[in-house]
Amino acid sequence: MLAEIDEARRTGIAWNRRESDPNITAVATWAGKPSGLTLVICVNWPFFRFSDAKARQALAAIRRHLG
Repeated sequence: MLAEIDEARRTGIAWNRRESDPNITAVATWAGKPSGLTLVICVNWPFFRFSDAKARQALAAIRRHLG
């Protein structure tokens, strides 16, 4: 888990790939400068509808609207 936390810190993105629910994939990013007080935005999909391309599109849309 420490490696996952470090990756989220470096990239600003956190993944949950069927870890807490076998039917859900989710990606989250901070809605501003990363901190313990900054809001996080999360997008999730039913596993059968998820793709890396959809995740990239969701993250780009979030960044575009927050930027």
